[in-house]
Amino acid sequence: MLRESDGRSRFTLAITLLATFTGIVPAGWRYLPADDEPDREQPDLATLVANADGIDPSGRPNNYGISEPSRYYVWHDNQGWHLRCTSPKGKAYGYKGRLRLHKATFLAVRPIGVDKREDSYGVNRAKDELAFKFLTGAQFDGVDFNVKAEDDVKIEFELFCFGKKTPKRIFIGASAGNPKAHQFALDADP
Repeated sequence: MLRESDGRSRFTLAITLLATFTGIVPAGWRYLPADDEPDREQPDLATLVANADGIDPSGRPNNYGISEPSRYYVWHDNQGWHLRCTSPKGKAYGYKGRLRLHKATFLAVRPIGVDKREDSYGVNRAKDELAFKFLTGAQFDGVDFNVKAEDDVKIEFELFCFGKKTPKRIFIGASAGNPKAHQFALDADP
C-alpha cells in the first residue's frame, strides 16, 4: 500500500498507469507501444514517400479551421512543423498517431491546446519518435515541433482519427493536399 509520504512510489505508479492506459509516456521516458498494436503494419520508406507524392507541406492549409468533419492539419513554415487536430463544436473525437525520424532528432516539441487530463504525448529517449493521443472537441489540439536533420531526411507520419485510417481527413500544406494513406512521409526540411 502506498503511503502519502512515499512520493517516488506515487510517481512511479502514475507513470506506469499512464503507459498502461495510453501507450505513451512523458518526454524523456522510453516509449512503450500500446498492447492493441502488436501487428501494426509498417510500410517501407519508398511507399510512405509515394503516399504523399506531389504534396508540398509549406504553409498552413487553406481550409484551416474548426469544422465538420473532424480533421488533421499538417504544415511547415519558418517556425517549424505544426500538427493540429480539430473537431466541430459540440462533438469530441479521439486522435492517435506517431511521428518517426531516421537520422534526425526532435529539438523541441510544444503542446498546443493539450488538456493534461484527457490528452497525452511523449518523445522517446532517442528523440526520434513522438507518439500522441488527443481527445479534441470544439478546439485545436496538437504539437509544434522542430527537428535536427541531415540532408534528405524524412518525417514519417501515422495518423488515426477515432481509431480509423482516414487519409481524406488529413490536410497538408497550403494546398490542403490529402495523402493516399494514413501513413506517409514528408521531407524534414522542405
